[in-house]
Amino acid sequence: MTETFISLFQGNPAVIGTEKGGCDRSPHKTLEDQMKWWVEQLEQHLNGGLQAGVYPMVKAPTGFVVHWGCIDVDEGEEASLIHARNITTVLDKFGITGWIERSRSKGYHVWVFADGWLPAQLMRHALLAAAQIAQAPTREINPKQATLADGAVGNYVRLPYPGNNPGHAEHRRMIVDCTLEDFASQAAASTVKGSQLEPLAALYDAPVLVTAKNFGTGSVTRNRSARNRLSGLAFHMYTQGVGRNDDRSEWLWSFSRELAKCDLSFTEAQGFLYEAHDQHAPKWVARADQGRPQLDRMLAKASGHAA
Repeated sequence: MTETFISLFQGNPAVIGTEKGGCDRSPHKTLEDQMKWWVEQLEQHLNGGLQAGVYPMVKAPTGFVVHWGCIDVDEGEEASLIHARNITTVLDKFGITGWIERSRSKGYHVWVFADGWLPAQLMRHALLAAAQIAQAPTREINPKQATLADGAVGNYVRLPYPGNNPGHAEHRRMIVDCTLEDFASQAAASTVKGSQLEPLAALYDAPVLVTAKNFGTGSVTRNRSARNRLSGLAFHMYTQGVGRNDDRSEWLWSFSRELAKCDLSFTEAQGFLYEAHDQHAPKWVARADQGRPQLDRMLAKASGHAA
């Protein structure tokens, strides 16, 4: 079953991601020796040795390819699980199996495994589309890019089942009651073809590139420090706006609650809320004198302050 597990998580054999966030490079030069070294690292991971992460992107004659994709949802325990389940529901509608793993923190990974090497852009766009349709954050989609500069290796994802993760372990395993053996055999039987990803990838709506010039008109929202303190969900809501079927008032309240969780001053949160209202959910634009006080009360309530 070790061989099946390793075949699911194929990646760049010249590098391994470490548990502490580093990159170990193979001491070997030939592809054959690199593959042997890489397999040994994954075997150690499963057998209780050093834990490993895999870099998904491999350069092929046709461009960069991957053997799997992974969405890392890290928005807190409850919200992350809801997002992960919504994503797998979307994937299922397209005949794609998504595997949810509880990560080492208060988040979840959604894995999709291919039956061979597929274009990195195809996998990335399909997962981005699934997250968009599910209205889930899209800041941690692996592969994180479709191409790499010469010599770059991209980003890695830590593997599940370290030390074969016994049945009582709560993290680093699939959330269904699934041993390593069960997971590997079932995942290998439900890999996805490129033709299954293509209809979903075609639905990806690439957002306008957010820059310092077009991020927002207010001085607060142009402030890089304030932007960096937005949570992933707050950033997503600000840049993506209201869903087609969402109620504007409910969306503004949800955005206010998310802003209240961020490390922002009340004035900074006001700036984001005002602009989100005016750009995405214009409820009081024609009545600014009424709208601002309404938004202030909403934000004060979400922040736990007196209305």
